Amino acid sequence: MFDRKIIHDLSKNPSTKVGRRNKADPTQDPPIALSSVGVLAEHALFETNASGTTLKALSPEACQFICINGIAVKDVNPV
Repeated sequence: MFDRKIIHDLSKNPSTKVGRRNKADPTQDPPIALSSVGVLAEHALFETNASGTTLKALSPEACQFICINGIAVKDVNPV
């Protein structure tokens, strides 16, 4: 179980990327930058609209490192 939390207001942007910092060009850092085992440069995407917010893994490799309420995401389909 992880003990760290991030609070980010997703309603301010309809599309928010999650990934690693770009060491070569910090101006390309994602809005939510994580540095942990398994976090890819292009890791996940939150999409928010009037219906709510979805989370999408940006690659099959990222799925095993993305959990929603403790349950790993199974594929790259939005949840």
